[in-house]
Amino acid sequence: MSQRAEKTSLTIADEVPSVGASAGAERKADGVDPQLNLNFLLRALVKYGASDLHMKVGRPPLYRINGRLIPAKMPILSDRQIGYILHNAMSERQRTVYRERLQVDFSIR
Repeated sequence: MSQRAEKTSLTIADEVPSVGASAGAERKADGVDPQLNLNFLLRALVKYGASDLHMKVGRPPLYRINGRLIPAKMPILSDRQIGYILHNAMSERQRTVYRERLQVDFSIR
């Protein structure tokens, strides 16, 4: 038995806060968008009542809402973008695990 998967996504890309042109130009050279940061992603998590945020290279951010993973209508994430988003939120030990295993699971309180 298979159930038809509902295609649902969150439109939050329009809510990206504006950042000074010089900061954006500086980071865009490395392929990192400074407007797409952890604060922005967590504000969307709260706004949509999500319980989890999942990030994976090559996919847009995913939010767990009512038990379902829903992709945000945002650009796909690169390894550099994910590193930029998470660097300050992780401890040194978590950063080491991320570098060694290319994945890390942690929570923010």
